[in-house]
Amino acid sequence: MKNLFLIGMASLCLSGFAAPTTNDTTISQETSTTATYTESIPVLFINTAGNVPIVSKEEYVDATYYLETFGLAGYEPLGSESEQLPLEIRGRGNSSWTNADKKPYKLKLGDKTPMMGMPKSKHFVLLAEVGSYTQFLNEAVGMELGRMIQLTWTPEVRPVEVVLNGEYIGFYLLTQNVRVDSDRVDIYEQPDEATDSTEITGGWLVEIDNYDDPYQIQFVGKSGYRIRVTHKTPEVVSPQQQEYLIDQMTMLDSLICGEDSTSTEWEKYIDIDYLARYYIVQEIIDNADAFHGSTYLFKEQGDDQKWIFGPLWDLGYSFWREKKSFVYEESNYDYLVWIKEIARYPNFQKKVREIWQSFYPQRFNEIYTFLDRFADLCKEADKADAVRWPQYNTGQTESKYGKLKSMLTRNVEWLDQQWGISSGAITDTQAEADEIKVKIENGRLQVRSTYEIAYATATDIAGRTCTLTRISDQTFELPQQAGLCILTFTTADNRCITIKQIIP
Repeated sequence: MKNLFLIGMASLCLSGFAAPTTNDTTISQETSTTATYTESIPVLFINTAGNVPIVSKEEYVDATYYLETFGLAGYEPLGSESEQLPLEIRGRGNSSWTNADKKPYKLKLGDKTPMMGMPKSKHFVLLAEVGSYTQFLNEAVGMELGRMIQLTWTPEVRPVEVVLNGEYIGFYLLTQNVRVDSDRVDIYEQPDEATDSTEITGGWLVEIDNYDDPYQIQFVGKSGYRIRVTHKTPEVVSPQQQEYLIDQMTMLDSLICGEDSTSTEWEKYIDIDYLARYYIVQEIIDNADAFHGSTYLFKEQGDDQKWIFGPLWDLGYSFWREKKSFVYEESNYDYLVWIKEIARYPNFQKKVREIWQSFYPQRFNEIYTFLDRFADLCKEADKADAVRWPQYNTGQTESKYGKLKSMLTRNVEWLDQQWGISSGAITDTQAEADEIKVKIENGRLQVRSTYEIAYATATDIAGRTCTLTRISDQTFELPQQAGLCILTFTTADNRCITIKQIIP
């Protein structure tokens, strides 16, 4: 019998997933040619009526289910083989549904149920995770970062094995799907085909994506690229709702892509704090789909309510390169929606730095504990999945874990050089002599640089940051705090130059 891992009670609760404490598995990639579940994590058994296949993304198939947990600590079984529970199931996804034999599925339970410790709901998703080498870890780590950085809501994920109509179909991630609900996107649920001018101001959940959908609104933005917005709530729109959504999206596009890089007008309509948090996660995981695929926004009802970026979704294609630039600087990303323009605004850069410096490294380091336990929890099921789907999976969880952990560390170290106050990001004034020089005279800070300075901040040794008031193009008021400060100059092309300076 292959020896699995044991995780004590102290590690049972980490952002909602529980670690197993028993092992009855006999599956090993090296010794078995027949794939079956491992009992190292719960197994979801699904049986369609008459064993009919699931062939549609639009039409649900009637089915039953039960969740077997094998006595694993932290999980509650649902139903049983003799008393199965009602379920509807259909396909979901785009390329993941079309291009792979291992399919993702949308589940609609007969009753609201707390699946594997997640809040009660009828609606869940099974993600097949057949894309990148480290995909299931990418998803889990990205979602955990969303919770850690305090986005408004982030889907929870649970590892599960699935048996469909008596056939083992592999290792999946069971997750909450993105929808308007009191414990998901908690906003007013705008009804379909509403016409009242007040009602249609909110309860919007929309997705910006990179594929065509017959229910989208589409327009060419000021950047010259086509913007595609799919309305999720409401699903069916009246002419008034469609006009409102088009007006909102084109207005945002016009303001974001305006010529004045110091304008704050767009901030009246987009929550800059949540946008910065959402953006930081996308940079940490270096998501290849960021801001052009599966990019959600929502808005509460009311003319005074802002659009909020999120929730996170579809993070599988992350950690794909050696990070040496921001996501919006990649040549393949010319069609990213808005972020390239937003990044040039000083207020946004300031907000990103403020959040980053409060998040990294103190709070961020919790992610390594999460990654260690999640990878350990999934490794046996990952091996069994590789037996079932060798064309998609090697089952080498330890290798995947090592690669992702290395890339995660490298990414945040690079980002801290751009945004942080760390030894790697602080240099003496003389070391930056060819790029920027400062001089204190008559109570003012005079800057000499070959770069155009967009804005400047000063941070004292207590970590307090203030933005310097500009007097002229190259002259700023001195900060009130005296002593050693870190001066950070952000150039018009988003270059960040950080120096140490004594303020008298």
